[in-house]
Amino acid sequence: MKLYEVMKEDAILGPFNIDEIAEFVHSGLILKRDYAYNIEYPDSFRTVEFFLERHGKKVSIEHKGNIFSQIKEIGQELILPSSIFTKEPWKKDKQLFILSLVGLTLSGLIAIAPFFNAYVLFYCIALYFSIIWGLFFYYLFKTEQVKLKTTIFLFFATQIFTTLIFFVLDIGKLNPFEGLYDTGNVLISLISCIIGIGVPEEFVKVLPIYF
Repeated sequence: MKLYEVMKEDAILGPFNIDEIAEFVHSGLILKRDYAYNIEYPDSFRTVEFFLERHGKKVSIEHKGNIFSQIKEIGQELILPSSIFTKEPWKKDKQLFILSLVGLTLSGLIAIAPFFNAYVLFYCIALYFSIIWGLFFYYLFKTEQVKLKTTIFLFFATQIFTTLIFFVLDIGKLNPFEGLYDTGNVLISLISCIIGIGVPEEFVKVLPIYF
């Protein structure tokens, strides 16, 4: 009977006959993609699957049960520790609290979306992503010069100011590029979007920082 050795990571297992290898594959101890070779021919490196097919062995992986039985076998405490529902981790780990809050907020917005006016929903979603970006920069590029209260004030003050000049003063009519964004000419549309949208937008963004 032919005997094979199996290369499992840095270890060499065996020798085994093909029936033993089939049993190991079925139980999940050896993978079909692991390499093996006939001990009589050390240079005959092939996958375990190759040798199984060569001997006419059709091996399926043993089923470990549904997701609930697998969680029970691995251990519920490993996957979802009961301590996560206590107050202690939330008091000590602010990052965990913020991360959970960010995720749950979006879920909440999706759940109550049908009850919102379209404009209100748009603003809430825009505000949500703005807060995410704000937290990102706050944690990664926090400096002593930047005051949180000032930042929050500027965040909402510029929104109010921009809304007023856009809707009350209707400043959009003063934009000479307004009617050129959707022309059939790609070059004209591109230049119009850059000068009429990009430049004013970035200029207005930098004004609060400049002042």
